[in-house]
Amino acid sequence: MASRPIFYYRVDKASGKLNLLSHMNENQPEKKQTPGLEEALKATAQHIDDLSSMATHQIEQTVEQGKAKLNALQEGLRNATEDVAREADYFVHEHPWQAVGIAAGVGLIVGLFLHRD
Repeated sequence: MASRPIFYYRVDKASGKLNLLSHMNENQPEKKQTPGLEEALKATAQHIDDLSSMATHQIEQTVEQGKAKLNALQEGLRNATEDVAREADYFVHEHPWQAVGIAAGVGLIVGLFLHRD
């Protein structure tokens, strides 16, 4: 039965080249230079870096759009709340006894709901 070759790759830190170590057994490694593979790996790394930059830019844009929408919603809610508060203040000043009666009625209803067994 013929043994299959085992392939190992190693990056030479000094030169930055990728070396292919191919051997039939662990005692006799055979070292081969693969410059074509190096360029392919560098091109792939550059492509991944470009994709990562594009994705980061798109995420940043989406976050900024979300912040702008949230700020607009917050401003609209604040304006609506101020309008309601202003109208309530006007009503209480113009009709104080009606306001007291409404507050008492709402308090009674809430109390009944909370006190139910």
